[in-house]
Amino acid sequence: MRGVWGARTTPNRDDVTAESDNRGALRARMRRARRAVPPEVAARVSAEVVSRLTALPEVVRAARVALYRAFDGEPDLTALDAWARAQGKPVIYPRHTAGHPLEMVEADTWRDRPLGPPVPEGEAVAFGDEADVAVVPGVAFDVAGYRLGLGGGHYDRTLSRWRSVAIGVCHDFQFLERLPREPWDWPVSLVVTERRIHYANRADKRRPGEMV
Repeated sequence: MRGVWGARTTPNRDDVTAESDNRGALRARMRRARRAVPPEVAARVSAEVVSRLTALPEVVRAARVALYRAFDGEPDLTALDAWARAQGKPVIYPRHTAGHPLEMVEADTWRDRPLGPPVPEGEAVAFGDEADVAVVPGVAFDVAGYRLGLGGGHYDRTLSRWRSVAIGVCHDFQFLERLPREPWDWPVSLVVTERRIHYANRADKRRPGEMV
């Protein structure tokens, strides 16, 4: 399968389960492919993802929005932050603590880390009720909404506690038929890429879905 910029560097989504039950190998391969996206293509992908997100009823209705600070080639949501604030929606960011669920923060400043995403500094707030929407990054997502992250388990611990809508965001080549799973993995409600909005099939979880 050719990537969004034409280079044959991304895995065929139909072959992923057969060729790799090794989450670490799949994670490494997807991260390499994501980092290889040229900057001008990455900018177009980010703009299209934000355009789709701002049109979603779940996002339009949300009282508050949790976002992420782009890292390691993830789609950039800076424009979504600006849109949400212009709509009067508070914007919250996750702060990671090893071995714990995410702490949600109204970010005043950011602290850079050499090997991970920037850390928001600010006051922690309650988050995760039905009026909230969380936009979640991932190394890959599948049609049932399961995600492959960086391996720390922060989002799995957190999503299992929230009642809010969780929206996975990735490049379209990171959207696969089926990911290798672990018992503690927790799916998102829908996945948004530059090419699609996919409501996850929840026949084995909580709610049915559709492709749009």
